[in-house]
Amino acid sequence: MAWATKAGVKPTAPTAANGLLIFGDSKASVVTALKQESGETVWRFQTGGPVSSPPSYGDGKVDFGSQDGYVYCLKAATGELVWRFLAAMNNRQMCALGE
Repeated sequence: MAWATKAGVKPTAPTAANGLLIFGDSKASVVTALKQESGETVWRFQTGGPVSSPPSYGDGKVDFGSQDGYVYCLKAATGELVWRFLAAMNNRQMCALGE
């Protein structure tokens, strides 16, 4: 084993791309990128709601949806926001079964 890390409270499956492992967390409402070789945190991006599905990678960008109703696009290398789009009809959050 090269390295180990505590990935988060309830992490999604990771997406491996361009030397990074990128994953969401459906409890902490965050997306994290780690260096694939060392496990060192490169960046973290906080959303307004849980991220329950693995992010997608393409063209140096990371795309993912959050339960805050937005779809996000970040620069994969830095975690900097490129754009976000309100995909829900409005910005309201609901819970079910304590989640």
